[in-house]
Amino acid sequence: MYKPVLMSSGEIRTRLRVSRQRIYQIVAHPGFPPPYQVLKLGKLWDSAEVEAWIRRHRPALAEAPHPPDRPEP
Repeated sequence: MYKPVLMSSGEIRTRLRVSRQRIYQIVAHPGFPPPYQVLKLGKLWDSAEVEAWIRRHRPALAEAPHPPDRPEP
C-alpha cells in the first residue's frame, strides 16, 4: 500500500524559495499537481508529485540542496 509523504503549502514554499503570495499562485496553476488531501487547516500534496513538478519546471532547484525547515540556532 502506497503511503505518500505529504507536504503543506508552507513546506513547498520553503522548497521553492518563494514568497507566500507566489506559492498560492503556483499551487493554483492548472499544471501543478492537485492536492492529495484537503483538510480544514489547509491542503496537502504528495511530495513525490511535487518533486516531479520541480524537476520539470524548476530544474535548478531539483539539484539544489533542500533549504532547512528552520534557521540554525
